[in-house]
Amino acid sequence: MKAAYFNLELVASMDVTGREAEISNILDALTLGMQPAMLESAEQAACQLDFACPPLESNKEASGYLWNIWEVMGNIAGSPSATIEIQKRLVVVLKCLQKCAKGDLRTWSGGGERVWADLPLFTEVVYTFFNDPMQHGGELTPEYERIWRNANTFAGLCLAAGFGGPHNQIVYAIRVALEEPITDSEMHKTECRILIACDWITHGGKALLKWAQANIGYIVDENDPEGQYIDQGSLYHEPPTMCLGRWGYWQDRFMEIGKEGSGLGEDMRRAAREAAEQMRVIEREVGHTLSKSEV
Repeated sequence: MKAAYFNLELVASMDVTGREAEISNILDALTLGMQPAMLESAEQAACQLDFACPPLESNKEASGYLWNIWEVMGNIAGSPSATIEIQKRLVVVLKCLQKCAKGDLRTWSGGGERVWADLPLFTEVVYTFFNDPMQHGGELTPEYERIWRNANTFAGLCLAAGFGGPHNQIVYAIRVALEEPITDSEMHKTECRILIACDWITHGGKALLKWAQANIGYIVDENDPEGQYIDQGSLYHEPPTMCLGRWGYWQDRFMEIGKEGSGLGEDMRRAAREAAEQMRVIEREVGHTLSKSEV
């Protein structure tokens, strides 16, 4: 089974020079933890990963070990042939890890975090995988498109499970898809961004709505100390943060681009309509009714 994970595209291409044994042991533990529908295996995997962690007093070694775990996880989850089932099993392993109390670690970013409850360095490693490949002029190949979508799906599952961040990157990912006009140039890239926005709603939509609800009445400006300021796209004119106005705009925008005449193909329009419907389902589950007084 471990060989199957070694053969996942991003895992196979990892540079493991000088850390072969540690990466192999991490893969052994994760292979155990990702046995289908076996919580006990995930718990055993978490215990193995915890046991192998260097003493937290050895800051550099412990930080490097955590980095290696998250890098392997990110490469497994983001590989083009990774499935949603694999990603969900990784999330279960993470949940089990969080229950292992070990102590505090001062990370490279300078802050102190709890191992394993805070999953130190997880965000710094895993969230690099879902950066927009076109942000700096990169080419969107079919393989990279799959990596990009898989990484965002995994991050959405993490958001739904209550860990990962900073979540403003999620809003930026949806903003670029929904808050700008659709143009005929580079339509494939536009469609990929919209599909990623749909994926975020599917896997992390409930957490996004709860975030918006928590911000009711919150006044935000460019120097917001909590990092809640998130620029608007050119089509969005509600507050520049994750708020109910933004949530409602996204829902309307999904419906708009789901109509004939939007310039998108039928499959894309259907995905947009399904995302809008999923938002309505989430609203019913959360018990939310959008009104102007709440924005």
